[in-house]
Amino acid sequence: MLKDYSISDTISKKIHFFHGNSMTYLSYEKLLNQFSKDYNIKCSILRPLTKKNTFIKFKNWDIFLDDYLDSIKYEKDIIGIGHSIGGNILLKASILYPEKFKKVFLLDPTFFTPLTIYAWKLISLFNLQSKFLPLIDRAKNKKMSYDNINQMYQSYRKYKVFSNFSDQDLETFIKSLVVKSGDSYQLVFDRSWDAQIYKTGLVNDMFIWKNLTNFSVECYILQAENSDTFLNKTKNKVIKLNKSIKILTIKDSDHLFPINNYIETTKVLKKFIN
Repeated sequence: MLKDYSISDTISKKIHFFHGNSMTYLSYEKLLNQFSKDYNIKCSILRPLTKKNTFIKFKNWDIFLDDYLDSIKYEKDIIGIGHSIGGNILLKASILYPEKFKKVFLLDPTFFTPLTIYAWKLISLFNLQSKFLPLIDRAKNKKMSYDNINQMYQSYRKYKVFSNFSDQDLETFIKSLVVKSGDSYQLVFDRSWDAQIYKTGLVNDMFIWKNLTNFSVECYILQAENSDTFLNKTKNKVIKLNKSIKILTIKDSDHLFPINNYIETTKVLKKFIN
């Protein structure tokens, strides 16, 4: 599903933005606002945040790829920007339909080497994913309701993943994840979807490797210096297979740099987006 973020009849250039797992497009509001004056921006919304949010046990991320492809049937000249799982899906979409895309920017995409993919397939065969990726059980058991924003803030502040967030940025980020429901605040991204996304990643990603050599869309990968989703082993193999793909490292950054370091992200994107 595509949701209008910033649309003007006087602007012809367009951006499609694809958010990461367990987040919403509003989590990236500060980044998106840097482009809203010059581009029509549409945000691709993962199914858990749409009217199709009834949980189903899916086997891979193709369910989200198909949703996105359905929404771009009549689109062209897309500048795609995707973070994490959003980068993975955007890359697959542009491999399948290169004629629809002008450029793609993958922000620390979830993409691993063939060896890791085959290992994950074997792990999945025996349903052992949770033993190798603690994030799955953490997502399954995450608290879905908070009495107030401060309670949620105190809970999130203790996690290492948010250590690079200022107090204000973390509070803004938290507010993007919840809706007010009665006297409490409810997370909008259901934990069942969250956990299943972690559990089913990588499974179909050999499709990317098999098509990467001949991939022709202008592509930029922004890698976090401390990435845990796009490792140097993956980077080196990508460079070997397709030298036209440009890979840039965001210094002193982690996986959430599009949110906690949106200023540097904007600088890099604006340098190459035009």
